[in-house]
Amino acid sequence: MTKKKFKEITNEAKKSKTAGDVAHANYLIETLIQDLFQEQKYREVMKLFNSDLIEEKETFYNFEVAYSLNEAGDVTAAEEVYESILQWEKNNSSVLNNLSNIKKSKGQIKTAFRLIQKAKKLDPKDEIINNNYESLLNIINEQETLKQIYGNAIKALKKENEFVISKLKNFVLNIKKDKYLKNNQIPLPNWKFKVLMCTDAQKADSLKNQWLQKGYIRKTDRRVDGLVAVYEINPFLEAALQKAQYEKINKNWIDGFENVTIENLERYKYFEILLRIRKINKKYRFIIERDFDELVLNYFMKNAKSVVVLSGSLVEALLIYHCEKKKIKRISYNRQNKVIQKDLYDCNLGDLLSYFEQSKTMSDLLVHLGNISRIHRNFIHPGKELRETELLDQSKSDLCFISAVEIIKKVLKISGRSKD
Repeated sequence: MTKKKFKEITNEAKKSKTAGDVAHANYLIETLIQDLFQEQKYREVMKLFNSDLIEEKETFYNFEVAYSLNEAGDVTAAEEVYESILQWEKNNSSVLNNLSNIKKSKGQIKTAFRLIQKAKKLDPKDEIINNNYESLLNIINEQETLKQIYGNAIKALKKENEFVISKLKNFVLNIKKDKYLKNNQIPLPNWKFKVLMCTDAQKADSLKNQWLQKGYIRKTDRRVDGLVAVYEINPFLEAALQKAQYEKINKNWIDGFENVTIENLERYKYFEILLRIRKINKKYRFIIERDFDELVLNYFMKNAKSVVVLSGSLVEALLIYHCEKKKIKRISYNRQNKVIQKDLYDCNLGDLLSYFEQSKTMSDLLVHLGNISRIHRNFIHPGKELRETELLDQSKSDLCFISAVEIIKKVLKISGRSKD
């Protein structure tokens, strides 16, 4: 179409509009759009669509306009027109296909695939539609595979040590500040990894290879200027790292489990004591063995409060056992010039120690050791720590543990001292 012909038609359309014959004006414009479209003059169609000749754009929402807008570079407008067309032409396979391509270009893969699926169902023999369908299907499959890889990587993250976690945190934090990061992808020369991780080149290279294998990062097929590789960061990594700081295993627990060895147990004559416990009256066997096992484990785990409380409980059970073995059913002792008498099972640790101290039926050293557990067992009340400046620390745990072990050896007549 010549410029002269174009001008003649547009002038006639303007005259018709001025004269109030909008229908004729629209007919002329519609015909002009069709002619321009046939000649593949898509930019001219876009200019005409956006000109003053068209006041109500919705009137000209058709396939030719949408196609021309997209080819001329106005993808957003083309998308709007295609979506409008689908409201009354739901089974237009060409519109479904072209709209699918737009959605794909915007990264809306699932929406694009739904559209192309419908187009393929309507026109299963169309080669273009089939090619677009296969292309999107491959992308969907790749995304699902990547999603699984990235998901497995997050599961593996929970097993990483503190060093790796700290380097991943540095890497993600520094990546986020980089102006070249777009859509979770960034070009990275090899030398830059050590800068982002805040480590030396050797460790950075080793970590990079590990992270690629585990799926924390992925090397894409793209390169910038044909040289610098583009990497994609696992999209779940940042959130997982933030969560990881709240899901770390207590270091004392890890160290504690490592401390539970035959050698360390033998230091405190654990096996000799356990064997002796299993030979006592079954009425006390379960209670004393349970408290002794929990005391030893919590001592290795450095659970100070548990050690203090369990040592008192164990010593109390041992003293009751000792009294019953000696056929002592009731105890009595003096407190502030008053005689206190109690049935054996009603006694607490303080009652028992007062009785032994005054009756001289147990050595002063043993009573003193028992008092260590009794005094520190007051830490069972949180108010003591809140009210006083004295804290429940490892030294108090050591005292209670050692005193309890010495008492159990004495009561159960186990010779020898624990090895220091």
